[in-house]
Amino acid sequence: MTNKNFIWAVLLFLTPTLALAQEQLGLRMERYAGVNSLMHNPANNLGSPLKWDVNLVELGVFVDNNYAFIYNANLQDLIRNGENLEFAPDLENINQAGENALVLDFFQDTRSRFASVLGTVMGPSFMVNLESGHSFGLFVRGRAEVGLRGVPNSLSYYAFEQVL
Repeated sequence: MTNKNFIWAVLLFLTPTLALAQEQLGLRMERYAGVNSLMHNPANNLGSPLKWDVNLVELGVFVDNNYAFIYNANLQDLIRNGENLEFAPDLENINQAGENALVLDFFQDTRSRFASVLGTVMGPSFMVNLESGHSFGLFVRGRAEVGLRGVPNSLSYYAFEQVL
């Protein structure tokens, strides 16, 4: 397995976590969240200043872990420079990486490990606030989450590498 395939395996399969219910709550319950707020509370559109809101399609992925990370990177960097991914244990010094390199490293502490991946798909949805004070809406949504928690620290990359 190449380093790149190993990295994707870690990020996609070992990245599931404790289910933290409030993780995205502030984004979903906000007054201007529109039809997205209806998933948590169907009455949220009554307090919305929006007269109407339409959502054609939504795809979302949320990844969280305390196993691995990429230094100073975001999703856009990963898409643009994915082929420049460097494996920190292969480098003597992180500053040794190239100018556009993305450096993948692993956490080194004594905590147990967790990871989670949350995926959502929302289809055609809408909400309408009528002048009479009534409102209605409809949404179609699917959600899936995969998570691991309490993974022993001995399975962390550096701890496991020391055993070998």
